[in-house]
Amino acid sequence: MCCAKLRLLSALLLMLRSSWGSAISSIDPDWSGEGRCQHITIPQCKDIGYNMTRMPNLMGHDDQKEASIKLQEFAPLIQYGCHSHLKFFLCSLYAPMCTEQVSNPIFACRAMCEQVKLKCSPVLGQFNIPWPEFLDCSRLPTKNDPNNLCMEAPNNGSDEPPKVSHTQPPDFRPQRPLQARTCI
Repeated sequence: MCCAKLRLLSALLLMLRSSWGSAISSIDPDWSGEGRCQHITIPQCKDIGYNMTRMPNLMGHDDQKEASIKLQEFAPLIQYGCHSHLKFFLCSLYAPMCTEQVSNPIFACRAMCEQVKLKCSPVLGQFNIPWPEFLDCSRLPTKNDPNNLCMEAPNNGSDEPPKVSHTQPPDFRPQRPLQARTCI
């Protein structure tokens, strides 16, 4: 089963590699998204610990339907389980947290992106796929950025829930990553 899973992951990632295209926009402290908070309808992001988002997102998608289609491209990598916070990280970009108490959408902090990249880019590298340029971690806010709230991952890669810097944490229950096995 392990080898079949890796073959499936390889085939899907190679197919999807050419379709990756949107990039994290630079964060503008005055940007608040054009819409109001709305319930998350993206199936992949319905169980992440928060239920409201705002569009457009940092990836440039105007609506949740468009975001859902693009997010689906990461399904093989999420299923593979290279990092326990990959799904949460991606959802924070494609369906950023929204609350009426804060004018800006709340995305993942740069540290979460870097932790996910550290664990998942070697998996992509096994298939000669580089970390997607559009997931440039340097464009995300840092934990200490006073102009932008962001959600941070636990410091040591444990399965503690991510916290929102400077506000209350979402009720996130991360999934355990799948254990990688060597195929013969």
